[in-house]
Amino acid sequence: MQQDEIDDEVICEKLIDLENRINAISKTYNMLLIKENIEEIDMDEYIDSLLLDIQDTIHSNNQIIKIETDIHARIPLRESVYLGLIINELVTNAYKYAFDKDGIISISLQQDNNNYILKIKDNGKGYDSKETQASLGLKLINTLVYDQLDGTLEKDTTHHTYYTIRFTI
Repeated sequence: MQQDEIDDEVICEKLIDLENRINAISKTYNMLLIKENIEEIDMDEYIDSLLLDIQDTIHSNNQIIKIETDIHARIPLRESVYLGLIINELVTNAYKYAFDKDGIISISLQQDNNNYILKIKDNGKGYDSKETQASLGLKLINTLVYDQLDGTLEKDTTHHTYYTIRFTI
């Protein structure tokens, strides 16, 4: 995209967010092209690739933000796209808003037969969830969790940010 040529920071930030959302979807389809199994996505490989792209596009103002992952799941294509978008939104928000200094973002995805648990947390400052309910990113997350994955969402944003998403395929 051409966000380097835009002087307005708000517009530039929105373009970066849009680019990351598009990238989350395209990563899945790129993985399909190079893998023999087109029915399931290795989420460890997919999420690691997605996180590298997010790190490359977000400038963290000399902060050191470490990302820890513990991913053990293979997920059908459609659901992997939804998870990629959710992870993109939550990690991008953490990069932008969670940390005054350095920080840690942890992502785990566990599979038990057809049951999945995605946990994303950071050790940042948290936020008032009532103030941010109207944000496009959080509306997207709610739509993906409840409408697309038919899952549940628990969150605690008081001191740090902690999301737990459960769903069954």
